[in-house]
Amino acid sequence: MNEEKLITLKPMFNLKKFFLAWGFANFMIWIPIILILGFMAIVDPSIRVSLPLMLPYILIIAIIFAIINLTIAFINEKFNYKFTEYIVYSDRIEFQEGFINTKFTTLSIKNIKEFHLEKTFLQRMFDLGTIRFITAANVASSSQAGIIFRDINNVNQIYNLIKNLLEKKEI
Repeated sequence: MNEEKLITLKPMFNLKKFFLAWGFANFMIWIPIILILGFMAIVDPSIRVSLPLMLPYILIIAIIFAIINLTIAFINEKFNYKFTEYIVYSDRIEFQEGFINTKFTTLSIKNIKEFHLEKTFLQRMFDLGTIRFITAANVASSSQAGIIFRDINNVNQIYNLIKNLLEKKEI
């Protein structure tokens, strides 16, 4: 195996992106809860009387839940980004992630059938992107046999570098 590292990348942890995604997900969790409480108050008159008395307790529980959820999600996301690394060699791509459970994947350049550049709405806001490498195993099954480079800074430049590398291998 050729040991010349062409590119070494780490995903970019963006605090604003994290809070936007976390806030939206938690907002979507609380909408059904609020709708159910409202519906219960309409259907059952006894709840209509007790709901204002219960509201401070409901809010305190919601705030505690949100703080615990935010803390766990932040620690998990931060450490996953910290321990993730993508290395591109002239003949292969290596991917390592995880701080509790680690995953190490090596993908030969010759096995890459195609690759894509993807940018979600939040990634575009923070100038990040995802490069997804697809192998024959990806096409044939739903397994994750390829590699995904998530939240890469300067993703267009990295994509073009990898594109040039793959075009050289085809010649």
